[in-house]
Amino acid sequence: MISQLPQALREIERREQVWRRKPLLREVYREFYELIGAWRSPVPGREVELGSGRADYRNHRPGTLCCDLIPFPWLDFAADACRLPLADESAANLTMIDLLHHLAYVRRFFDEVSRVLVPGGRIIMIEPYVSALSWPVYRFLHREPLDCGVRPLEAGFDEPLCDARQVMDSNQAVPTLTFWRDHREFERRYPELSIICRKPLSLLLYPLSGGFEGSCLVPAWAVRPIRRLERGLMPLARFLAFRCLVVVGKTSQGPA
Repeated sequence: MISQLPQALREIERREQVWRRKPLLREVYREFYELIGAWRSPVPGREVELGSGRADYRNHRPGTLCCDLIPFPWLDFAADACRLPLADESAANLTMIDLLHHLAYVRRFFDEVSRVLVPGGRIIMIEPYVSALSWPVYRFLHREPLDCGVRPLEAGFDEPLCDARQVMDSNQAVPTLTFWRDHREFERRYPELSIICRKPLSLLLYPLSGGFEGSCLVPAWAVRPIRRLERGLMPLARFLAFRCLVVVGKTSQGPA
């Protein structure tokens, strides 16, 4: 993965430039960070962000260890999320934004989550959500692939869901498939892991901000009324959402 460092650094720089010029995007992510913080487990243990990228989350949660596959110089360590250099039952909270849908081996990843979390610990994820409204946007207007036909939890242990050699390859459907369509399969495979929360969110402001890809479509004066409208539409979130929050807790000793 060292060979991909220059490309990854260029992508980080591109995202940094977008971050600086988009105050609405920064506000959206600040709300993501606050949401993550509200769902943290209070049990003792390490706080680790996976797929840290720019490691901005640490500004909101000092003391968080930041990790990514690519060895960026500002990280605490670099590692594959499926092979973390953490002791068994050492992490109280694993947090991540936009990582699960980039992982080629979802089953390996949740085996690793089960290993490193302390009983009572949690993994807190914010990921793309495929709804009736977001599907055509993700399918036709977003550069990342979308394939709703895969079975992330039924794929062979060594069968990749995307190109494991390319760190930016992905399938944006994986979080929705794993925790909505196939949530009972998740519960069957991981009885020691409990789905505490699965919540669609980001109906209007996030997509209108353009994210890190498109142009912001919201003038500053319109943010407040759009936010009010978004709150009013939350009962329809399953049909309109672009993002989701998923919180999984470890309830018992992991599998031997």
